[in-house]
Amino acid sequence: MRKRVFLLVIVLLAWVGKPSFTFAQTPTIVINEIMVYPQSGEEEWIELFNPNESETVDLTGMWIMVTQGTEPNYTYQYRIDLSGTLPRQGFLTFSTNDKLPDDGACLSIFTAPTTSIFSLKYGNGECDPGADPVDATGVGVEQGKSINAQTSWNTQVSPPQANWTLSSTPSRGWCDATDPNCFQVSNLTSNLAAVGVTSNIADQTDLSRTTNLYFEKTGYGRIVFANQINLTDRDAMTWMRLLDGKLSISQGVISLDADLIKNLVDTQATLTMYNITLENPVIEVINTDGTPGDSSIVSNLTYDRQAHTLTFTAAHFTTFRAVEGGSSDSTSSSASPPRCGDLPPSNAPHLFQIETSTNQATLYFTPVNDYLSYYYIAYGYWEGDERFGVKFPASLAKGVQSYTVGNLSPHTTYYFKVRGGNGCACGQWSKWLAAKTKSFPGKTQPEPKEITSESELEREESQKTTISPSPVPISPSPTPSSLPLSPSSPKLSLSWWQKVIGFFQRIFSFF
Repeated sequence: MRKRVFLLVIVLLAWVGKPSFTFAQTPTIVINEIMVYPQSGEEEWIELFNPNESETVDLTGMWIMVTQGTEPNYTYQYRIDLSGTLPRQGFLTFSTNDKLPDDGACLSIFTAPTTSIFSLKYGNGECDPGADPVDATGVGVEQGKSINAQTSWNTQVSPPQANWTLSSTPSRGWCDATDPNCFQVSNLTSNLAAVGVTSNIADQTDLSRTTNLYFEKTGYGRIVFANQINLTDRDAMTWMRLLDGKLSISQGVISLDADLIKNLVDTQATLTMYNITLENPVIEVINTDGTPGDSSIVSNLTYDRQAHTLTFTAAHFTTFRAVEGGSSDSTSSSASPPRCGDLPPSNAPHLFQIETSTNQATLYFTPVNDYLSYYYIAYGYWEGDERFGVKFPASLAKGVQSYTVGNLSPHTTYYFKVRGGNGCACGQWSKWLAAKTKSFPGKTQPEPKEITSESELEREESQKTTISPSPVPISPSPTPSSLPLSPSSPKLSLSWWQKVIGFFQRIFSFF
């Protein structure tokens, strides 16, 4: 039979000692649910509940005594020391390490060796006279089912009263699903999904002791709570109902209003921002009223330039924004870094088509949705090569956007990408898209070798012996108002008629 303890009786009695019961009314703490006989491989546990809606309870120095029999003829005793804080109308669970007898016992909460504040008997358990126990013996014990105080507690009587039931759906560290005042986690995940946020909160097996809880918006950012958090406080219930409006994750900005939850205010959480393309980013802290916040609450700032991720630790929550912090090689420690007050575009353009001629390329891309004052196109000879660029003013507009980049070399493959920007704030890059310029009309040229690095480009350049003519400026498409920057064209070997045309072009340029 499970948990036979008779051989340990003498040792345990000598170690634990005899409990002494004097029932006290305050503070009111109750045992709300217990898992006595779990499924194979799962844990036993005891769930405590604080019925008080205005005061938390510090459990330091309290313990639960598990006994079989009555004084002085105990056949089994085990002590469970308690710690932590029991939230207002909230829960806290304790694993019991397979120490709860299957056939029944008495569980008593002690605040001092001679003072117990609550006792519960289950199965065939009995408690010492004076323990004034709550009786849950009528529901029995079954494997995989918890003994649960299903309805609200009546703490105005002694002992407190509840409606005990055997539950096939244990609610460890959370209110019972049949409680009309209980906020269901499924509602929270639906509300978050509506604003594009995912979380593992529905996977938590105990919301009074969450582990590695996270909230994430794909492509924008993530919040991770490495430490345990108790989300069962009465204000936490209200907060979770409103979380889709309290949490905001956008490009370079993470904001979480946690004023309602006191145990989140001082939580050291890790925040990660995605797709950050600043040169030397810093975190700007903004208070809930929009005023500058205390930057000292940010620590462990790490910028991964290759992954474009910015990670930091926040001592408590407010609004955090990534801004350009000035030159990374600056040696001045006294000057404050410049701050960018502009919001970046929240989405990246989608570069989906490029049309080319001999010396120009017209890019077609979808627009950004907000916070736009310009577009920037970067391009080079291989993916990741940003040697050339053009920036041109723009405003919010619907429909496909286009821009023509001029002064390109013929019969050459270029790689392009584009992003939006707003003042000093940069948006996200589109994906790279390659396009090859055409050859001169009637001129057959060998297929150029694919260039994938700076060293290959230099080797190709060194093999060319003629000097290329000065490029003729190409006017951009009517949409932008400024000319793009011209790349340095690779050197070309010219035929005699190309030299004649170049000669007359230079003559006519004087008129």
